[in-house]
Amino acid sequence: MKAIEIKDLYTRGHSERVSQLSVHVAEELGVGYEQRRITKYAALLHDVGKVGVPLCIINKPGPLDDDEFAKMQEHPTIGVEILHDIDFLEPAIDIVRYHHERLDGRGYPHGVDEEHLSRLVRIVTAVDAFDAMTSTRSYRRALSVEEAIAELERCSGAQFDAEVVAALTVCVRRLDWQPTVDFASEAALHGAEIPNAPVGELRRSRGALPLRRERRADASSTRTSRSWGTS
Repeated sequence: MKAIEIKDLYTRGHSERVSQLSVHVAEELGVGYEQRRITKYAALLHDVGKVGVPLCIINKPGPLDDDEFAKMQEHPTIGVEILHDIDFLEPAIDIVRYHHERLDGRGYPHGVDEEHLSRLVRIVTAVDAFDAMTSTRSYRRALSVEEAIAELERCSGAQFDAEVVAALTVCVRRLDWQPTVDFASEAALHGAEIPNAPVGELRRSRGALPLRRERRADASSTRTSRSWGTS
């Protein structure tokens, strides 16, 4: 995971945030402890395949061209190849494999539809997109939490699961989740030099969100802004 963090300048902390929030969403949906544990580790590793994508593509300060986008689309498959021989991660493989798929079958790399997408996959897919929208990138500023929620709701049914989006909305409002301030991305957005500094000095951390034990539950368009979670 640290290899991803070092390589991808603009998504430092992304994997941790997706993991943390995915666990909260899973809990809100009444998912049991063992399945939440799988979600935690799968979400943490969902972008591990980016280690096989050229650095110039990952850190490109703008939209990807067709060839670059095709290369980026390989990262879920690369991730599966990296993890498939690790027995204890076997339950997490489908989350890595399918986290860029859509309910309507227009995602990548396999183009499968909702019949192939488990609830855990749907959780990580929505949270991944939410974090992408609320993180500043070199070519655009972060959306506010409410703007991101509105976009998830707009894309529900085609790209995202409506029940998952509703649970995510409850969680981010309850947690007072805030957009990510990544000073490296802020500097790149303004064309400034990015200093050599530890990750903790480049971004404002939200703090850890623990995986809690069982509680009782009560019962694609453009590549940078409209088809979220494409990188």
